[in-house]
Amino acid sequence: MMTADLVRGTITTTSEWLGLLVDRVDKAALVRVQEQGYTAWRELPVEPVKFPVANLSTVAIVSWRWDTDEVDHPSRNVLSAILQAQRMGIRYLFIDVISIDQRLTGDSLIRQVTEFSKLYRSIPVIAAYDKIGAEFKGTLRRPWISNEIQAFRNNPTKIVYVGHSFQGAARLHSGGFETRLPVDLRKIWFPVFVELIWRSSFATTIMMLIAGTVSMRDITDLKYIMPKYAPVLKRAHERMSPNDYLFTAALLSQCESSREVVNDKSDPRNEEFLEENKFTSYSFETVPAERMPKKEDWYRVSLNGAPVARFIMHYNSYTEDSYYNKIAIDESTEQVICAALGMTGSEYERYLAEKETLRIDSQANASLPKIEVVHIDLE
Repeated sequence: MMTADLVRGTITTTSEWLGLLVDRVDKAALVRVQEQGYTAWRELPVEPVKFPVANLSTVAIVSWRWDTDEVDHPSRNVLSAILQAQRMGIRYLFIDVISIDQRLTGDSLIRQVTEFSKLYRSIPVIAAYDKIGAEFKGTLRRPWISNEIQAFRNNPTKIVYVGHSFQGAARLHSGGFETRLPVDLRKIWFPVFVELIWRSSFATTIMMLIAGTVSMRDITDLKYIMPKYAPVLKRAHERMSPNDYLFTAALLSQCESSREVVNDKSDPRNEEFLEENKFTSYSFETVPAERMPKKEDWYRVSLNGAPVARFIMHYNSYTEDSYYNKIAIDESTEQVICAALGMTGSEYERYLAEKETLRIDSQANASLPKIEVVHIDLE
């Protein structure tokens, strides 16, 4: 048996990852692990695994909410994921805090996070987002989690949600959402709200950061979530206000999304988004109503005077509040943003070339992935 400390320095390629040896971990051993931050994970048994693996049923990747601040519990979510992996006969479990070298920084970390994220698209996923005292719907819109949920939208294997606090595995008291989910999943929190996230884009989460609906410990971490745009985001953070930086990230995320809607019924917004002094570099100019469809307000969005997008608010005629918002980008949006940040000429060309090397191919899949929801009693 090897620990992460013993083998971490030997991993030299992105086709090899440290996997937790599931069959060598028991519940008692996990409970004994004291709350020590990331260092605690290095006490668990691991082994390097080369990809691609011959049998996908022996591996899984964990998408989880960090929850180690709960008293006397290192992580209920990781514990739940490991117990579920044992039930499924999984041999290797890949968890970011174990599999990704936590000593890396800068471009090296960006590249490793990018490669690790590909696993969410290709191997079985065990998701665990319950957290005592937290709102589950808000948890799913947290940037890291929302990004991982978008990544496993077209997973060809299976997504298993494991709950421990009657949140993600709980039943909804009412429906009301359009859905393509199987009948047995239509009133369970995890699949219902995951499908809502799949209908929007990552820009939704960023808009919620601007609105204060969700939070992020360090908004500069967006460069790891959106690695292709890391140079632009770094420059934007240096030269823009926080809201302008976040809106720049929202526009960039829309550059590769076919979805214009950036919020849904579970998260209505209104004119407060456009309140005075919220943005410094971006301006929103109202388009005359007679030129636009009824029930919609259109705004031409400009960056330092140069057009970059349209912002559209569609209204619910029954309640007179905002029903959904859209961001429609222009063909030149990305180039205008880069020019405003001083990235022109050869620097812009280098950025485009580097961005291509970080591209993650994702084939559209009309059907939803297979989803299973289970509850584990940790008491």
